[in-house]
Amino acid sequence: MPKYRHRGKNTMNDPFLFAPIGNAATRRRVLILALAIPAGCGWIGLHYRNIRLPTRTYRRGFQDFPPLQFVDAQERPYGSPIDLLREAARRADVKLDWVHVPERPDRGLSDGIVDLWPVVNQRSSRLIHQP
Repeated sequence: MPKYRHRGKNTMNDPFLFAPIGNAATRRRVLILALAIPAGCGWIGLHYRNIRLPTRTYRRGFQDFPPLQFVDAQERPYGSPIDLLREAARRADVKLDWVHVPERPDRGLSDGIVDLWPVVNQRSSRLIHQP
């Protein structure tokens, strides 16, 4: 019968249950690891907690599209969706560059003039250009 086999005794009285781990060097290594791992995780958490990812400026296209968005005399956008998008970008710390594209949204997106054009509907004529 093996030396460490459980024989159905009460485990609280089992002398091998609370036996020390190996020799003194092994116990020292286990103690060092038990202290170093939480300390390292804590240091990493404190060090990287305020680091933010680099922000990118997104080029957002717009055109005169009543009643949703309008273009003023200085070619700046205004309207309720514009205000909503500005506030959402401000709260999310996203930078937007407003690009006036008088042509269709398809042209601005396909030519790379803009990155975003949120007020675009899906139509069958646009499905042709998708891969």
